[in-house]
Amino acid sequence: MSESIEYGADFNHPFDAVYTAMTAKDSIQKVVDQFGDGGAKLLDYSGDANNLTYKAEVTIKSDSLPWLARHLHPGDLVVTLTQKWVKTSAGAAAGTVSAALSDQDGDPVSANTSLQANGDHTSWLVKGTVAVDGLMGGKVAKLIADQVHDLLGSEAGYLQLLLNSAN
Repeated sequence: MSESIEYGADFNHPFDAVYTAMTAKDSIQKVVDQFGDGGAKLLDYSGDANNLTYKAEVTIKSDSLPWLARHLHPGDLVVTLTQKWVKTSAGAAAGTVSAALSDQDGDPVSANTSLQANGDHTSWLVKGTVAVDGLMGGKVAKLIADQVHDLLGSEAGYLQLLLNSAN
């Protein structure tokens, strides 16, 4: 079963500032540290400002997971996230993101991302899917999609704080 993810955010900052906040190694490390609950690490960061890939691993403590997730996956959940960004023009970037769960084959979460200059602000859009097989696949996919949506909202809020503190 699959579930759609769609998330958008607008930042009242120019494209270059937002792109740097989303792609600079130190900024990514801050976001990973913020949301990793002490069990997160940046595994790999390669490329340059115009074409980069990074991989992070986040351990989500079992006591912070919803009941259904704890029931289906006893113990902590390890999520490996791979993000790719390509700067496509002076005011635009596109990318992909995938997430793998410690106990599943493949990448159940995959999405396309875009960052676009819009006058004096910048728009971020994420569109993707969560696909989970099995008897409870639909419920688990919905649960993961809801968690991803909440995480994207938290990430956007944290990025806004980083951007505001840089001014």
